Amino acid sequence: MRRNPDGKIRICGTCGAKALVFDTRDMPHTYLDETHIIKQVTAYYCSTCGEAQLAAGQSGGECDRVFNEAGAFIAKVREQKGLPKL
Repeated sequence: MRRNPDGKIRICGTCGAKALVFDTRDMPHTYLDETHIIKQVTAYYCSTCGEAQLAAGQSGGECDRVFNEAGAFIAKVREQKGLPKL
């Protein structure tokens, strides 16, 4: 766990706790009862409920990486289940 880079106290948008910490963790992503792990996601994590918040414009393209990997996983699951593309 690392100190928040900007030193600000962050509030969780899910549970309202003032318990977000900047960290790198594996992030589970579930879609239609199928789960995929997105490896080594750097984000703000809530130590109360576990929710992750990616920072817009985060260095290294982390938001883009997570978005693209999650999108590819959704497309794969939909194809396996015979559902139309989104």
